[in-house]
Amino acid sequence: MTDEQNESGEPTSDQIWAVTGPIATVPTDSAPAESPSPRDRRIAVAIGIVSFVLLMVVGVIATLSLDGGDPVSISTDTEAPTTSTSVDTTTPSFTTVATTPIPGVGMTTVVETTTTTIASAIPTDRSITVAGAGLYDLTVNSSTTVNNEQWAVAFRLPDGTVIAQHVFPGYGEPGDNTVYRIGSSTSTVLAPTDPNNEWIRLHDVFREGSSFYALVSVKSGMGFDSAREELFTINLDTGEKVSYDMIGGWEEGPSRLSYGSGLIVGEYFSSATAGPFFLS
Repeated sequence: MTDEQNESGEPTSDQIWAVTGPIATVPTDSAPAESPSPRDRRIAVAIGIVSFVLLMVVGVIATLSLDGGDPVSISTDTEAPTTSTSVDTTTPSFTTVATTPIPGVGMTTVVETTTTTIASAIPTDRSITVAGAGLYDLTVNSSTTVNNEQWAVAFRLPDGTVIAQHVFPGYGEPGDNTVYRIGSSTSTVLAPTDPNNEWIRLHDVFREGSSFYALVSVKSGMGFDSAREELFTINLDTGEKVSYDMIGGWEEGPSRLSYGSGLIVGEYFSSATAGPFFLS
């Protein structure tokens, strides 16, 4: 063991340095590259956009070439309030549609009009009779005054005469409730026998066979036990009067009745109640 060795017999650092020499130094990487400038970035973005647009144009041209159809046509109607766009790959066809112009907006459209003729509800060879402040025969084009007096109800017969009554009487109500036949002259169909205790109501006029009849009711009596209302028909050719039935009494009786197809119908009142009325 030399003096350069330690007591343990291991080589010293000086001995190791003499054998191996200095440790090689590993060179470090060069400094990082500088980031691109804003000008370089703008150039790169512009190149990318131009490339994308060129690809889209090439794609559209290729699609139209493969399809073999006509190019897309866009037509705008400057006269209409809205713009219409149509795509047609074949021979164009046009359809004219009639529309209603919008007020205040110019439109180049065709308006179709339809004229509807409504038949008159009243035949020209017929007339109706109206009772009120006079009697009138009305047709489609004319009005004829039959009488200038006040009337409550009237029925016109085929011979031109009118069966009419001045008032629709109630119990104790004054007024002329005689039933008249009005024509070139006026005659009485039915008059009360006691004007102070009898009231006649003209309900209807109807035809049975070759004869015409007036449907009338006669009220009489003013008390609970004496009040009554009886229904009659009167033959307007012979004057024959036939009683049908008692149809009313004290605080009860029908409204105006109508005759048709063998039935007499109307509305019936009894004190505070009411309901339909039928008489065969």
